[in-house]
Amino acid sequence: MIEVYVENARKRGEGNWLELPAATGDVQSLFARIGVDGGGEIIITDYVHNVTGASLGEYENLDELNYLASLLHEMDADVLDKYQAAAIRGDYSGSAKDLINLTQNQDCYNYIPGVCEDEDLGRLVLDNFSAATIPDWIENYFDYEAYGRDYRLNAGGVFTEKGFVHRDRGVQFTDYYSGIEDIPEEYRILPPPPEREADVAKAKTVTQSRPIAGNDDVSELLNIMEANNMRGAKDVVAVINQVSAMEKHLAAMVSELGTMRKELAEAQKMNHPIQTALRKAVISLQARTLNIRDRLSEVKQNIVTGCKNALAAFEEKGLSALRNVADFLKIRPALESLQKEINTAIRQDKAAITKIEKISAEYHEAGRHVKNMGRAVIGKEAIQDVKPMGMLGKALIAPTRADLACLSAMNKCVGKAIGAVERLEKTEHKPPIKVTLRKMDKEIAQAGRDAPAHQRPVPEHGGR
Repeated sequence: MIEVYVENARKRGEGNWLELPAATGDVQSLFARIGVDGGGEIIITDYVHNVTGASLGEYENLDELNYLASLLHEMDADVLDKYQAAAIRGDYSGSAKDLINLTQNQDCYNYIPGVCEDEDLGRLVLDNFSAATIPDWIENYFDYEAYGRDYRLNAGGVFTEKGFVHRDRGVQFTDYYSGIEDIPEEYRILPPPPEREADVAKAKTVTQSRPIAGNDDVSELLNIMEANNMRGAKDVVAVINQVSAMEKHLAAMVSELGTMRKELAEAQKMNHPIQTALRKAVISLQARTLNIRDRLSEVKQNIVTGCKNALAAFEEKGLSALRNVADFLKIRPALESLQKEINTAIRQDKAAITKIEKISAEYHEAGRHVKNMGRAVIGKEAIQDVKPMGMLGKALIAPTRADLACLSAMNKCVGKAIGAVERLEKTEHKPPIKVTLRKMDKEIAQAGRDAPAHQRPVPEHGGR
């Protein structure tokens, strides 16, 4: 679908062609031939592709281009024709990012294949989409070309070699893809530079770190608070429990993402009409899962750092340093950011489910019309009831519903965690009553010693 000529940025002229989609091994071999270690040392000086109107530059990301090439490779011929026509229109063809988003927004365009002139467009619109009819006696005098030209200009459409395309003003274009962080792992082909391999391994370790409840600093602080009957201990435990629950829900979301990819592959094999909506849902879920993971990691890191700082303060000043642990944790903003991300994900999941259900209903409605046409020919009564969503449709939509359930459960956990933090912020630990009484005794005794002689209390059994 796409071929790129990749050159060493430091030694112009030393390059090779790379056909996309490709594998990581292909890129490693190419880099070895042109003498570079990573994607930051290359430029792309030439392209060969079949997307007329696409504007791609020297510094496009190879992972992004590979993702685009893979999406184009997965398209059916008819869908690809419509995509190419939409790209020629020029709304979203200025970068690899635009072109990727265009693959997910084909329902924003109306495409009429085979119509490449104003006269043909005018005749088709009048015959099929207009309530007006042209009488036979005036047809030879009617200017179909002018009518088609006006329709094209009003619709903002363009002709391509294969047909006519224009935007559907009733459908909003959505940026499902926001950048290279949204690229699914299976489409990434750039190998990490050798000097960064340790950093990459470290990043994976952070991503797959052990649960927050097993952290040594967290456990030690909780033990100190519980041993001294500190009132905020229960709220800290509540926060830790809710974060641990969120970790489990996130793991379930990652699992559902894998299931959705499998279902998408099945839908593409069978050319099922749900495939476009499902592909959008997969891309959206990929991005959301990464965002939620990052927000949750921020919450966990704040807790761990806060516990470390609290322990250091305890070693220096004793229990008095732990009167308000919330000052050390500082996790409320991170929790609120996570809650906002989850709520956005919930809305997107609900929209995806509604879209898939609508497509399935339209698919079965169209099937009912086709069957009724056949039944009318042989004199049978028309079928009135619309067939419900089939087993395949239910299987395709099931992972999205499961993801929504995980998000809803995670949202409840965030709400409970924020509630626990609010209580913790209002709880200022007070010293034990014995300590308070001892302090009061010392203050009274000191006041007596500091008073003038004539104001000092006279001893009961003093000498005469």
